[in-house]
Amino acid sequence: MSKEEVVEKIWLNYSLEMLAKLSCIPQINRYEYYISRGEGEKARRVVEESVKNILDKRSFIEDLQVKISKYMDEFRELDKGKLRDHLMNLENIIKDAMYELNNLPWYVAGCHLIKGHTLSILYALTNTIDHIERFGFVERYFMELSEYLKRLKNHLDEILKLIPTAPPKTT
Repeated sequence: MSKEEVVEKIWLNYSLEMLAKLSCIPQINRYEYYISRGEGEKARRVVEESVKNILDKRSFIEDLQVKISKYMDEFRELDKGKLRDHLMNLENIIKDAMYELNNLPWYVAGCHLIKGHTLSILYALTNTIDHIERFGFVERYFMELSEYLKRLKNHLDEILKLIPTAPPKTT
């Protein structure tokens, strides 16, 4: 086995492991399908495109994580007189994130940890905001909001740990 073939195998294993950890089930299924049909080049392209698109979207996830962290800091210092403005800021962050998530390329959208799990936390945040707007300042809803914000931040941190900042070196 040549050095290039070894490097290629290492890259492929690394990439498949990353896809598996991100729960990119459709991409892995497609890879396995092409391999089973003896279409190794198509299988490799699925992995390459998936990794490339995920790396391209890392900045979106980092940006969302920074916004949520900043919002959490503001949330701790919440001035109840500015509650509506504060909630509107969070709603705007959520709307922007949902728009971005719903417009991800297939290679990224198929990763359940990136799209599906993140959207479910964002929907829970939206519901909690609705409860706060409907029922006013109720301590329980603020605790829920705080908990969902922590969950989202931890979730985004977990995703960022799984996505390298650059493609693996192949030399």
